[in-house]
Order: sequence, then C-alpha cells, then structure tokens
Amino acid sequence: MLRYRCLFLICVLLTIIFVITINTSFRWHRIHTTMILPSNNGKRKLSIKNDDPDYDQFLMYQMVKTTTTTIAPTNQFNMNQLSDDKKNLSKNQLFHHYSLPLAIINDQLPWFMPNGTIRPSSSSDNYNNLILWPEQMTTDDDTGMNDRIVNQLMFMPNGYDKNHYYPKGRKPLKKILLAFGKQSWPGLSMGRQRFIDDHCPVDACFIMANKALIDQADAVIFKDRFIWPSKGRPSMKQIWILFLLESPLHTQVFSSLPANVINWTATYRHDSDIVAPYAKFFAYNNNNFKHQTKNYAKGKTKKVAWFVSNCGAKNKRLEYARELSRYIDVDIYGSCGQHKCPRMQANECFDMLNKQYKFYLAFENSNCRDYITEKFFLNGLGENRPDFNIIPIVMGAHPNDYHRSSPPNSYIHVDDFESPLQLAKYLQRLDENDDEYNRYFEWKQQGIFINTYFWCRLCTLLHANDNEQHRKPIDSYENIHHWWTSTKTFINDNNNNDKLQPICMKNTIEHWPIQ
Repeated sequence: MLRYRCLFLICVLLTIIFVITINTSFRWHRIHTTMILPSNNGKRKLSIKNDDPDYDQFLMYQMVKTTTTTIAPTNQFNMNQLSDDKKNLSKNQLFHHYSLPLAIINDQLPWFMPNGTIRPSSSSDNYNNLILWPEQMTTDDDTGMNDRIVNQLMFMPNGYDKNHYYPKGRKPLKKILLAFGKQSWPGLSMGRQRFIDDHCPVDACFIMANKALIDQADAVIFKDRFIWPSKGRPSMKQIWILFLLESPLHTQVFSSLPANVINWTATYRHDSDIVAPYAKFFAYNNNNFKHQTKNYAKGKTKKVAWFVSNCGAKNKRLEYARELSRYIDVDIYGSCGQHKCPRMQANECFDMLNKQYKFYLAFENSNCRDYITEKFFLNGLGENRPDFNIIPIVMGAHPNDYHRSSPPNSYIHVDDFESPLQLAKYLQRLDENDDEYNRYFEWKQQGIFINTYFWCRLCTLLHANDNEQHRKPIDSYENIHHWWTSTKTFINDNNNNDKLQPICMKNTIEHWPIQ
C-alpha cells in the first residue's frame, strides 16, 4: 500500500513540475514577442466573397480573388511535364531568368519557381543594385532588369540573418497588423505561419489581427473598403499600406484622407510599391522550342461564350457583346443571357467551355489601367489548367497593359478593331483557319505562371526599409486619392515622350487613346 502512495506522490510531483515548466516557457514567449499570440495559427478553407461587384456566374466558386492564394497560385509544373525535345535542355536554357542578377547554373532554378533552390544572399553584391521601388524606374517597361516582382523575390537586405530574430535570437520580428481583422483575408494564417509555409527567404515577420496591438505594429494594412481609424498612427516609423484589388470605380473614395497618411501601396497596378497581380507569367527562353503541332481547334463546334452576372458594368461591355452577337454567334451564360450553367457545377462549365468553344469574352467590369483579373487569367487562359484551350477576347485595361502582363500572343483585344463588326470578321477568319487559330496557343510552350509570394515580398521590404540604401525613396503619398484615380504619366516606349493617360476610361469613350 505504501508503494502505491509513493508512486502517486511522484506522479503528482512530476505533473506540477511539468505545468510550471510550460507556464514559464509561455511567459518567456510572451515577453520576447511583446504581443499576444493568436489562438488560431492553422489554415482555414477558402470562403467565397459573395459581395464582389462582379460576382461571375462561373468562376468565383473555385477561387477567392482577394486572397494571397489567388494572387499567387500554386504551380504544379515539373520537368516530367515537358515534351521529349524539352527534357534534353538544361534548365539554364529552359528558363529565361529576366532580372535575376545571376545565371541559372547547375540545373538550379530560383526559389519561387517549382523545385527552385536558388535563394538570395545578403552577402552577394549582385543584389544591392536591384530596382525595388517604383521611384527607381526610368521606363514604363517592368520586364527584364526592371521586373520589380522578381527583384523583390530575389532580394536579401544587407546583414539580414534569420538567426538574429526571435525565437532563435533577441531581435523582434516585424509585426504586420491587419487593420480590420482577418475576416477579409480568408485562408490567411496568422503569426509566422504564412512566412514559414511559403519558405520566404526573409521570414522574420509576424501577422496579427488584434487592433489593440496597433502600437506594436511595424506596418498596418488597410484592405478594400474600410472605415478610416479615428486615431492617427502611434509612431511616424509605422508604415501604413493601402491594399486594393478592385478598380477605382469600385473602391471607396480616398479624397478625405489626410495628406501623406499612406506610405506604401499594394495593388494590381505595376506602379504600386508592392505589385499584387492576379497572376504572373514567367517566360522560358523560347528560342529553344519548336512550334507545337497540336490542333487546338479540333472538336470545337461553337464560336464565342461569356459567363457574366453583372449586367450593369460601367464600361458597357454587355452592349458591346450584344452588338458582336449580330455578326457572330455569342452564347451568354448567366443572368445577362439566355444560357445557363449551374453555379454548383463549375468544373462541368469549364469542361463544356473548353470542349465546345473557340473564344471566350474576358471582359472586365471597368476599363482601368492595369486592371486585368481572373476573368482573363483563369476564365480565359485557364491558368494552372494545361488542358484548357480557348482564346480570350479582352476588354478592360489598355492594350499596353495586356502586352506587359500576358503571355505573348495569347489574347485578342477589342481595341485593336474599329468596331464589333470588324472583330467578328477576324474571329470568323480564325474559325475557318486552324493554323492561324493554333498560333494563339504557342505561349503554352514558352512559360509558366508563378507564385508571386506577396507576404514574402512584404516581409523583405519591411526589413529592407531599415537600411537607408534600400529604403523607399519617397516615404509617403501626398495625395493618395489623386494617385489612385486621376491621370497618370505613362512612358511612350516608341519615342520616349511622356503622355498623360487617364487611370479609367469614361462611359462615353469606347477605345483607349492610341500611343
């Protein structure tokens, strides 16, 4: 009996020691992070944003367009997917590395590509001269050495060492506050989890959603529609970031905001501080490839399709589509047309579109600079669906913007034609000539869509901003409303003359000005 009592006392003593140890560890953890850890660090399933101003009949059940996972889709590319003639090429031949300040050698790829291993190093002088901010641009061309997305992905701040930061070191993490909680960020993991999951080269950052911790935040993100806080920033060192993925015609008005209150911008526009595109195409070195031989027109018996539910878009896209239908068959699915495809059968709709139709109307709800959304990348190009083959007909951003952001020769822009009649004649010609039709799919042999890792780039820039050499040249926007909605200077690449272009076209104007 005495033996059992002793064993019981030993168990109780060990339990007390264990509880004290855990409690001490937790208290130390709180002290050194200077914040309360979120209770939910796990991932959640994506939810659908039902109040989108252009909630398409077709797409929104497969993606949430305002989440990072949509901005930066996972790519399943691997070398085994290449045809035999490409497998014999080294990866150095295979991928055109744009602005990477190093050659792709020893069959290695940059970390942000599938199976990539090359990661930036703060000890390399090659990265010190990368263009990171829009103020550093001398041309409107953001490819090659001016590709700031790639530059930000491959940049490492001088002296950065993750071991210096918590939990291994004593330096505090860069803390990012979601100004109005995580409700508008479905699927986003709190704390350090996002940076760990994405294998960010610079990962000493922490995402939090508790507004009470604003005094501790290094950066605060204001997203989409929100009520401006009544109190000002607690410190002038705190960076306030405006994150927008809708066009100026569908966002709130910022004219009442104080001057210089926004420090950084994160939008789809290529002149944002952190460019957050709906998708990004990364090109191979296409000189190494043969023309594809597949007939993408085979089996397709119908002409043009469109899935749409917003019938009152300000750019009069519905009127254009109806005029086009006078000269060529256009099947409109959803509440704006006579055809139906059940919302809960999105995969079946994709399959039907892919098998039967040759063209898809990827019409945006606004004609605004750089505004190119999932209507083009997913509905039109079938991003991340290599077996999806249809030619998108686009309306929305300026033709130059599509040229800059899209795979080469992958779409047809309505502004390249004087009228819907002229467009219809061209579509009829493609319908009757498979060789011409198939040329619009050569881009599939020339590149892949990559993950742009928004949160990795944000973390990198927050650390880079500590160094005067890499700090943003202009620390705030004097008039964020003017920047977001008014005319903008765009470079005319033909004769190097600057021209003022409106951010969004008015209802009465059908075409963008020709540059």
